Amino acid sequence: MNKIIEKNFKIAIKEIKDDIKNTQVKTVLQANSNLIMLYYRIGKIMFDNSKYGNSFIKNVATEIKIEFPSIQGFSERNLRSMKLFYLEYKNDKNWQQLVAKLPWGHNILLIQKIKNKDIRMIYIKAVLSNGWSRNILDFQIKTEYHKRIGKIMFDNYKYGNKFIDEVSRELKFEFPSIEGFSVRNLKYMKKFYLEYRDDELMQRIVAQLSWRHNIVLMNKIKENNIRKLYAEATIKNG
Repeated sequence: MNKIIEKNFKIAIKEIKDDIKNTQVKTVLQANSNLIMLYYRIGKIMFDNSKYGNSFIKNVATEIKIEFPSIQGFSERNLRSMKLFYLEYKNDKNWQQLVAKLPWGHNILLIQKIKNKDIRMIYIKAVLSNGWSRNILDFQIKTEYHKRIGKIMFDNYKYGNKFIDEVSRELKFEFPSIEGFSVRNLKYMKKFYLEYRDDELMQRIVAQLSWRHNIVLMNKIKENNIRKLYAEATIKNG
């Protein structure tokens, strides 16, 4: 380790150790949120020292293990996850406050499996409302929970608008803090399901778009092959 790297490493590892010690005290009162934000701050340090490569993370993991032998969660792999976690939410205080309410395992699973943040939000709010374990969350992601609402609307179309009205009312009552369950939006979910139910390629593409972008595309572009061009351009160019 050259002198510049060694100097930066000593500064970083001191900051991390002090942060861990301070967080250990606070964790008695606010266990999860303090731990998650500790990981976020460590992730920032990992990112700020990215120029030193994998050896920096490896040395940090070794130092923490020596200093805190009874504490788990600071492996090389997890330190890399902290860096990824920081990069996902570094510019958004609202997201930071929201994900701080989730267990670490839930957060990593969501980052790995759900790239579209609008869709990720659906799962986060469902976890907070329903208390899903990590295994249940994984199952809901694999079975595309966010799409099933639209399918339910279609499967019960024979009951007309009254069914959607009742579903909207029930969801708003059950999940008052979650937006997006208006009658109008439920109708869009039904349309969304009908548009892509037999097209796995388009399902993967539109999952990368915001919900608002998807509604605009459904309203303005009727042919899927042309819609695909606009969707891919939006993903590429933001």
